Amino acid sequence: MDRRSFLQKAGRAGLATGPAPTVARAYIPEHNWEQYDWGSGSEVRNRLYQGPFPQYPPAAVVPDSDVVMVTTQSKEIAPN
Repeated sequence: MDRRSFLQKAGRAGLATGPAPTVARAYIPEHNWEQYDWGSGSEVRNRLYQGPFPQYPPAAVVPDSDVVMVTTQSKEIAPN
């Protein structure tokens, strides 16, 4: 196949059909989850209470306390 003649014919066909029609876009409002009935749910037994988790860093609760993360070299394969 001759690429040059193919591209010329494709270009002429594109110009003959005109510009592509625009798609009408519909507005979809955001769902109101506040009025949705989630039901009562199931009863949970023997749940471990872990306490409230603050949204501020540990140093704000106990001075000079920081969370430290350390990685060490290993010859084993670590799965993702």
